[in-house]
Amino acid sequence: MTLTLIVILTILGILCLLAEILLIPGIGLAGIAGTAATIGCAYIANQEYGFTTAFWIVLAELIVLVLLCAVLWNSSIRKKLSLNSKIDSQVNEQPKSISVGETGVATTRLNLFGKAKFEKYGYLEVKATAFIDQGSEIKVVSLENNTILVEKV
Repeated sequence: MTLTLIVILTILGILCLLAEILLIPGIGLAGIAGTAATIGCAYIANQEYGFTTAFWIVLAELIVLVLLCAVLWNSSIRKKLSLNSKIDSQVNEQPKSISVGETGVATTRLNLFGKAKFEKYGYLEVKATAFIDQGSEIKVVSLENNTILVEKV
């Protein structure tokens, strides 16, 4: 019975640690369960068969874990589970042709930042010089570092 328990804890510990390393990011339940199973396995082996046996069991677990991680890391399974899409968009892309003096309407309340609609350019993110209520007419005061600075007309 003891040998069966050691084998079950070893397999459970390795599977939980593999799941933690390869599938679940961070320190979670699988990592804690895998570590507890490994420590429990070592404790039972030490109590029943002595320190030398427990040492070799833990060493074998570590070797198997490292080998399985290396094999699974380079396999097609990981590539299927991984997110491989590239993000090529940029934040706050403003049209280059907008100029100082153009007018628009605040579509959100401008609590320093918000959205405004300009006739030629559509909806753009703008920065206000002061708080401006939704629906107010605004005009472009300046363009700084890809930020459109507006004030109430």
